[in-house]
Amino acid sequence: MLVGIVVCVTVLTDSTLVVGSGVTGQEMPSLLNSGRLHIGNINQNIVNTEFAVEGLVHQRALELKVELKQGIKKPFEDLIEADTGDIADQKLITFVRQVTAAACLPELLDDTTFPDDVKSRVQNLLQHFQGNSIGSLTDSSGLKMVRRHIAEFIRQRDNNPSRWDDIIIVPGISAAVKILSNLMNFSSNGLPPGVLLPVPQFPLLTRALTEFGVKKLDYFLDEETGWSVVVDELQQVLLEGKTHCQPRAIVVINPGNPTGQLLSRKNMEDIIKFAEREKLLIIAFEVYQDNVYEDNIFQSFKKVLYEMEAPYKNTELVSLMSCFRGYAEEVGLRGGYMELYNIGPAVKDFLKKNIMISDSPPACAQIALDCITNPPKLGEPSYPLFASERAALLTSVAERAKLINRGINRIPGLSCQPVQGSFFAFIKVDIPEKAVEQANSLNLSPSTFYGLEMLEKSGVVVVPGDGFGQKPGTHHFRMTILLPEERLKEALLRIQKFHIEFVNQYCDDNTEIDQ
Repeated sequence: MLVGIVVCVTVLTDSTLVVGSGVTGQEMPSLLNSGRLHIGNINQNIVNTEFAVEGLVHQRALELKVELKQGIKKPFEDLIEADTGDIADQKLITFVRQVTAAACLPELLDDTTFPDDVKSRVQNLLQHFQGNSIGSLTDSSGLKMVRRHIAEFIRQRDNNPSRWDDIIIVPGISAAVKILSNLMNFSSNGLPPGVLLPVPQFPLLTRALTEFGVKKLDYFLDEETGWSVVVDELQQVLLEGKTHCQPRAIVVINPGNPTGQLLSRKNMEDIIKFAEREKLLIIAFEVYQDNVYEDNIFQSFKKVLYEMEAPYKNTELVSLMSCFRGYAEEVGLRGGYMELYNIGPAVKDFLKKNIMISDSPPACAQIALDCITNPPKLGEPSYPLFASERAALLTSVAERAKLINRGINRIPGLSCQPVQGSFFAFIKVDIPEKAVEQANSLNLSPSTFYGLEMLEKSGVVVVPGDGFGQKPGTHHFRMTILLPEERLKEALLRIQKFHIEFVNQYCDDNTEIDQ
């Protein structure tokens, strides 16, 4: 039996409560003219946004946590939270923490346990802050020294030039999307701007774009070919989009979230050719570039574009990176950067002077970003520990990626494309028709119904696939691969047991599957 499900009413009648307002449809007209703030007279672009990770399954999980603490009996002893990439017990990088801590509290520079290269790094960084204190603001684009280090990091990664003044440090990747949405919020033909977005897609993208009134043009990734991008699909979506908006950009996520794929070079070249042909800005999310598994090799869109012939090498590109979604996992510091490539100088100048004017990026985020893009070198005191911690984390996550591939694909009715990168697997579920009908009767998507049932029966928390978008008629859920290995194994066992029982509950008698 499902517990704690909220069904959202979308048809407004005189007696219908308007969600979040505490008033009925009959009362709404008078409130609209009253001048008081309520759900009906605030920015509707924000009201219409949603975040899949914080949906019904997440909310029910929060309730279950409380119930378990109260001693209420459940079919499980605890929750396995496989819904996000934020794992509290993951080992953190000592060098990053030491530098950040000493920059916040310079008295720690007298601590004999801190290596000399940590101390010299902190002293050098503080010299670039006003008053030698991270309590001061920096340039809106970030410290020049840190941006120079980022540019050198990119140069070494791609083996091609990178200019430090093309780098803008941002307070989180979602902030970068909002900045770009604001920049593109113009149309020469009276239609609103539009952006091509991959489906499945990271929901923060949709939320940030919708806030600025940018229309999203969804293009489906091809699951059967490892979540690749199909140019014919892009062309069709663009053609249809031009009837109601002015397409300005295409977003690509590589490695994928939630899909975990790594785009092939050929696929990237096809995307670049399409974007140049249609005069679209490429916005490349490359935040998981350190997390690439098996024998796969990450190639940035800038590298591929740079090595192509004209006119494709002149395609406009903005690359986004957050070093706190790689091996460091300092996600709470909210920092990242974007590199503007082939963007006109007047536009870059406008971006820095106008849109970024009030957004000095967080000081601690800039410091940690400097540690990741300019890590300890061979021969420096911190290098051995840094290298071993980084290697151990990346090796461990790669092993868990293989574990989840094997574990899911041996469960009848579940399948998963190889996890080649990022922190997530996007798992396809064959849901019986009777279960689909039951979900519809509860005004729930089949994926959400499945996720809620899994939570109630097994205690495993996942994110339903409809929050990321999926092809009609298909059902998925996303789960992280970052769980400690033993917890991941337990989660897979619980999912297997639940899925078999779920299918047997809703399938015809002659199609039951064994445990």
